[in-house]
Amino acid sequence: MIFCEDVCRRWYHTVCVGENDKTLPSKYICRSCETKNIKRHILNGDYNQYLADVVNGTQSSLRMNRFWARWPKRSLRCTFKPLSYEPVFFGNEKDLKEVCDYLSKLAKTLIKNFEDEPNHKKTMDLVFFVLLSEAAIISISVIHNVDFRTAERMFRKRNGTTAASEYF
Repeated sequence: MIFCEDVCRRWYHTVCVGENDKTLPSKYICRSCETKNIKRHILNGDYNQYLADVVNGTQSSLRMNRFWARWPKRSLRCTFKPLSYEPVFFGNEKDLKEVCDYLSKLAKTLIKNFEDEPNHKKTMDLVFFVLLSEAAIISISVIHNVDFRTAERMFRKRNGTTAASEYF
């Protein structure tokens, strides 16, 4: 058995949460509490500066590099290089919509640094391909008190693939 040390304070079967004696974290936070914390951090704007740095290129991001390969700066024309999305789902659609609406407004503001009139598809690519994943990873880093690389691995581990759908 493992105990959630966050808000819910519930006990979980170790096997049911995908852990074993070798992978047990020193402090366990269940997915439900973790999702609430990630949503709260994003909506409070805790990472707006970090996300702005990612978009502006002062913070390294492979996702952002791929985004600019598809959408050259100051261009509304897509080069049709496909983006491989990492699906991110929240426990319910209302939470996902709330977070995406917030990140869409942020994306429009950030894109305006590069062009006068950002198009809708470009803004949505920025939200779903870059900002949502980057915000989730930096949140995981803070919540679990781990470095960014470890948070990225945790983000990808949930499905056993590069997708992170179970985090939300």
